[in-house]
Amino acid sequence: MQNEYLLNAVLTARQHHYTSTDVLFTALPMIHNACTVAFWLPNLLTGSEFAIAADLTPEGWAATFRARKPTFV
Repeated sequence: MQNEYLLNAVLTARQHHYTSTDVLFTALPMIHNACTVAFWLPNLLTGSEFAIAADLTPEGWAATFRARKPTFV
């Protein structure tokens, strides 16, 4: 593979056994490299759902967890 982001995303999805039935949540900004490689790019590759909190408060996170029930945090 020529793209290191894509390679790392494929390997991360494989290592964590992400599937299309998973729901991923992260508090990291979407633009952050760790979020790109560990969450949203593998999410796109596997067809899983990405849960995003409306705000960064504990209440916002709790509401997202209750509504989406993430399988990976």
